Amino acid sequence: MASCAVVEPQIAVTVVVGAVVLPPNRIILTGTLPMMGAWHVEQGVVLGTHHGGNMWSCRVMLSKSDLGRALVFKFVMEGGPCLVWETCENRCTVLGSLFATLRPAEVRKISLVCQWNNPHVSIVGFDVADVAEIVGGGNFATVASAMCEMIEVLNNGRSVIDSTFGQISNAFVQLIASEPNAEKLTLGQCTILVQYCNKEWEKHRPLLPDGDFDKIVNRMNSLSSIHIPALSNAFLNEVLTLDPDSIVALWRQAQILYSQSRFSIDNGDWNVFDEMAKLYESKFQGEWYLLRTNPLETILSLSDFGLKELYDHLSQLWKAHTPAVPDLIFDLFEKEIADRNEPIQVYPFPTYWSARHERLSNGSLSPIDFVPVTDDAERASILGKFTSTLGTTAIIISVHRIQNYGYWQEYYRRVQRLSARWGSSNELILFHGSFAREMQVVAARYGHSKSICPCGSIGDGIYFAINSNYSHNGYVTKNSDGSKEMFVCRVSVGHTTKGRLGLKSPPPTFDSVTNYPVMYCIFDQFQAYAEYVIRYR
Repeated sequence: MASCAVVEPQIAVTVVVGAVVLPPNRIILTGTLPMMGAWHVEQGVVLGTHHGGNMWSCRVMLSKSDLGRALVFKFVMEGGPCLVWETCENRCTVLGSLFATLRPAEVRKISLVCQWNNPHVSIVGFDVADVAEIVGGGNFATVASAMCEMIEVLNNGRSVIDSTFGQISNAFVQLIASEPNAEKLTLGQCTILVQYCNKEWEKHRPLLPDGDFDKIVNRMNSLSSIHIPALSNAFLNEVLTLDPDSIVALWRQAQILYSQSRFSIDNGDWNVFDEMAKLYESKFQGEWYLLRTNPLETILSLSDFGLKELYDHLSQLWKAHTPAVPDLIFDLFEKEIADRNEPIQVYPFPTYWSARHERLSNGSLSPIDFVPVTDDAERASILGKFTSTLGTTAIIISVHRIQNYGYWQEYYRRVQRLSARWGSSNELILFHGSFAREMQVVAARYGHSKSICPCGSIGDGIYFAINSNYSHNGYVTKNSDGSKEMFVCRVSVGHTTKGRLGLKSPPPTFDSVTNYPVMYCIFDQFQAYAEYVIRYR
């Protein structure tokens, strides 16, 4: 008798990424699995576009044997001969446990929702690119589950699924009106829904009529009575072992109940509520410490939602005249938020740059590469003007090229604009000093900040010296080993004129100011690109 082969269950994974990409560019998925090209971009999966180009998606079929290890992947934008990799860390997620309840030959649909240049992955238990079967089925439990999953995705800054969420929320609003349906909600679902409804109400766009909202609140209160009284000082020790997001969720649940005078906890346990509030604040306290000690790495590690949440919190403190961080860190927040929201466009990189941005064996790529300059001609070109205008003899310790793939795109965009306006961007090679090693990393990642050089003699902008001796004599600081470092920058000054004290922006029809032959001052950080850093003694 012939035996029947057992067909493996499969998971249909819809991979979605939010990115504003200008045509004719396209996005490609690549990663560890052979079906994703095994990090070979030309063999990766091309994503299709939806909703005016803001949502890109593709579907891959995975079997259990495909997921014996973590699923690691990244997106690459292709524009003609140029490839632009995301500069965030590789995304990494494990899906093997999803096969535990599947029968042979069964296919389960999920989605991985991402945002360009952010390593966070939201796993959604259905295909977000096709919600017709969810909203059309009329099953409240399925719709409520999808609704809560979508809220969590939105809370993590994944606005790419706004249109999908709209369809699901409309179905939820209709179904919750049926009296018994609210009793099918879990405590976790109630908490998510109440928090979301309160936020929408504060924005003057209530999701539900008051009566339907009360159903959810009443359901949450009845379930909470099982959990909240169990909280005690002894349990607080267990709370301390939770991750910050779980602590915040628990505290918010208690806060909602208290605000409605329905807090089902003894007055004697009020201190528990107070401690949870302090834990919530301590989350920010920890981030403030990290922002002061390593601001760039801390800001880069935040999700889109976390970045906006912390920035809003710090802004409120600033408005209350109790700033928690220096102005420079606010600048970094604003630059990173702008960087993540900027439409993506591919511009060519300099031909002499390392080709590491095109492909790495493991797919990993840093936002910045500091590449030692070993080519004699390139090294001589960079050091020629530096040594000839330094005014003293210098021992050159090292020369590194700064390859910042994302920032180069911003700089080149300014070059294109200025060239279109004046026929040339008037690009000059100028010098800029650095007071501290950590500031070099910040400048290399985001460009130079006006916060560093306010109240200058020719304007409140960013200054670059024509000769290296000007930066050397007062604008560089010795390292512990006695060495110094200086940036060699491309600066597109465009149409320039004479500057003056107190100038906040260039005069009309001008792009920069100068007091030639000493220095230039720009007011748009993206008109400059720090391309080399020279270490010397």
